[in-house]
Parts: sequence; structure tokens; C-alpha cells
Amino acid sequence: MAQISNANLITILDRMGRWGGEAGGIPLASAVATGGVYAATSPNAGIAVADTDVLAALQTLVGGFTDVHQQEDFIPPVVALNDGQPALGSLGYNFWAALRQALDIHGLRYNSLATGDLSGLDAMLRVLNATTPTVRAHGLFNQYFGNLSPGNVFVPTPFTLATLAVTGATSATFTHVAALDLTLYGRGKIAVLNTKTEGLTSTVLTMTCTKSGVATSVVFTVNVTTNNYLTAGDDATLTFSDCTALVSISGGFTGDTFSLVILPDRAISAA
Repeated sequence: MAQISNANLITILDRMGRWGGEAGGIPLASAVATGGVYAATSPNAGIAVADTDVLAALQTLVGGFTDVHQQEDFIPPVVALNDGQPALGSLGYNFWAALRQALDIHGLRYNSLATGDLSGLDAMLRVLNATTPTVRAHGLFNQYFGNLSPGNVFVPTPFTLATLAVTGATSATFTHVAALDLTLYGRGKIAVLNTKTEGLTSTVLTMTCTKSGVATSVVFTVNVTTNNYLTAGDDATLTFSDCTALVSISGGFTGDTFSLVILPDRAISAA
């Protein structure tokens, strides 16, 4: 008997986060990968819309487990949904409560004896993320379904650490905005977001960034002039929490502006 797969766990976490965002009308990122344009969609607010988008798919997933222990853990939310007991104007409310409890029960089954950690889902994620952030929950999951440790949660939208206003080929004004709050989220991948780009040349930025608590030099080569384009640094690990200084800039175009951001692990708008 086995713990559910990482892929199934991610799907459950992301669909729960998507439901929360859509129910509250919160814009969801539709693209957050480097080498592309960051985009966000604004879903129609309302529980009914959120239910329509994710409930049936989640019911099919958790109701389709063939491992007997997985069935034992996840049948209760399926039963709750099938019973159709209305609450807060939505048939899905009881399902979400039962599914969140099922995740904790499943986490306890596979991690409590081994680790002594009785926090259920949080313990399961802590084990999976012990070496590298393998499976983390979207910030909206934690907002609506909660109680996960910061290291098991990633930022819901690009988090701005600092901004740059280019004043010449080799000069720019650096403004620190804020370090990532590690009491809310785990460290993440750092990138440059083009906020206004008019130049025609490649711009190379060398920045001092905080990697696992240590000041580290990171180089970003921005070749695309499209607004909202995301460029990864030469270190793409999920280990960064701040950007504290501009070391150098070359190929700058006066008037261009950039933000240094921590990226979400993945988009959930289509989960």
C-alpha cells in the first residue's frame, strides 16, 4: 500500500487552490515560467463557477484510486459530494472539508510513525520537500485551506524584491522593495520581469541576491524586450529570498525598467 503519487497530490492541491481563487474572484496566473510572458486571468467571482470548474474532475480523481488504503482515506470526500448536502450556497463545501481532512489522514498514515510529526498533510509535504521543494502548495491553498508550514507553500504571484530603472548603458537606479517573508512562503526561483522595455540590445544584469541566507552573485541576460517577460538568472534553483544590490549593468537602454521577483512554482489556473 502506498502514498498517493506526487502528480496526484499536486493535482489535488492545485485544484483546491484554484477553487479558492475562483470562488473569491482572485486573479490567477496563467503563465509563470521563465522564457515567457507573465500573464494572469481574472476569473468570474463565485462559488458556483469554481465548483463547475474543478469539483467533477477532483471527484473523479479521488474516487478513482485503486489502492485500498488510498480508497479508505479519500472515499469520505466523494461520499460528502455525492450526498449533496448544501452549505454556504454550495454543494461543494462539505466535499472540501472532507477532502482537507482526508489529506491529513493520508499524511498521518504514511509519515507519523516515521517522523513523529502528527501534522498530517504538512508532515507529508515536509518529507517530500526535505531535500528539494518537490511538492509545495500554492499560496491560495494555504489561504483557504491553511495550516501548512511556510516551507511547504510557494508565492501565489511573482513577489517583487527590488526594482531597476535604467539610466544609461552601464547605469541604473536600484530600489530594494522587500525580502520574501519566510514566515509565509518558502524560498523560490528568482527572475527578472520586464516592466517597461524599449531598448533593442541585450541587457546583462549582475545582482547580489540572497540564496539560502547567503549573499550570492546572479547574472541575468535579458534578450527580449517584451513587457512582462520573465528571464531566469544563471542560477535557477528554488533557493532565493531577496535581491539586495545591483553589481553591474551592460547594454542598458535609458527608460527601461525591471523588477527582480520570486516566481510561483507553477500556475494553477487550468488545474
